[in-house]
Amino acid sequence: MNERHLLHLTLAFILSLGIAPVLFAQSVEFDAQKQVPADEPAEGTVVRVAHSDTVNLGDQLTLEAWIYPTALDAAGGRMFIAGKPDTYMHAIEVATSAYQAAINAAQWSWIGSGQVDLDEWSHVAASFDGTVYELHVNGKHQDTVEDPGALNTSLGDVTIGWLPQWGEAFTGYIDEVRISTVARYPAADIDLPVSEFSPDADTAALYHFNEGSGDTADDASGNGNLGTLEGGAEWNAANAPLTGGTAVEPNDKLSTTWADIKRRY
Repeated sequence: MNERHLLHLTLAFILSLGIAPVLFAQSVEFDAQKQVPADEPAEGTVVRVAHSDTVNLGDQLTLEAWIYPTALDAAGGRMFIAGKPDTYMHAIEVATSAYQAAINAAQWSWIGSGQVDLDEWSHVAASFDGTVYELHVNGKHQDTVEDPGALNTSLGDVTIGWLPQWGEAFTGYIDEVRISTVARYPAADIDLPVSEFSPDADTAALYHFNEGSGDTADDASGNGNLGTLEGGAEWNAANAPLTGGTAVEPNDKLSTTWADIKRRY
């Protein structure tokens, strides 16, 4: 029996159980310690999204993602999640493992106290309504930060997993990155997302990271803000927070089994 035939039989068995194979539930893996050749400029593992007007936001925004940090080892003091330089960003502070955001309206400083655990998936979100921003970790409201005014704009790229200006890089996995033009979450605890985000009229950019090959991350928002994997950022099929449209534990048996099958064949 050849390998392709075995793969087809395995898929048929999974489908016969009434279980959809975890074909598209993937994430991107980042590594702050990954080296580049000595004769090239220093760079981090990153998904880079070229500047466009649709990611220069107005009076409101929400930044959110699922993150799975595996180490706190970034230079510059923070493990960068995603954002646009001098405009809006979120990250984990290395010294405290606190989830923080910096939104350039009336002020520009990193603020946040909610703890993020290593080796676990966490949903993190920063919602700005033009007056304050609210920070959430795993559905729990953590901080309210006063910051009245319109958002600063810039011509910088959106980056995920690495902030080039300060060398702040993420180590671990990132998934379901969404940038919205509205403040989605209030100053109260919220329900955790239990499925992949669906784009709506308020979605500026949305990355499911389900491609699994090549170096292009599709933008599910419809705005054409494609991402490019650079510096050794890698697709990862073995670890994702959402499989089959439902939130699961990172080491879910079916997810891991399907990832093993994919790698083998």
